[in-house]
Amino acid sequence: MTNKTPEDAVNKFMGLLVAGSIEQIVDCFSEDGSIDMAGTDDFPWAGRWQGKEKLVEYFTVMPAALEMLDHKITSCTSSDSCVALTGTEHGRSRLSGKEYHAKWAWVFHITNGKIDFWDAYEDTQAFLNCRPWK
Repeated sequence: MTNKTPEDAVNKFMGLLVAGSIEQIVDCFSEDGSIDMAGTDDFPWAGRWQGKEKLVEYFTVMPAALEMLDHKITSCTSSDSCVALTGTEHGRSRLSGKEYHAKWAWVFHITNGKIDFWDAYEDTQAFLNCRPWK
């Protein structure tokens, strides 16, 4: 069964980011789904992550580095197959214990109720201030 709208797919994904398993989160993506996460080689989660195996790796690496303490969506715009969100987050490095506050902008492309592409822009400067993460 697929979600009825692109917003349904993104809402499901966002809820699972808070309380879901890696398998549940990855199941929100199409078989060849991908993430393009902003950042340089300094960030273990930056780059292109495509296909189920790489998505499992991403959703292992990112939470191992940073703990999310608070996450808020501040705006949402959608079309037939695209959902754009902006928001804020408060988190901390699991290694250093240093906290950060950051803004982000995420664009999701949805087909048949699954995320095909998540284009993620993050406040990388905020992350740099709480390192190390690995």
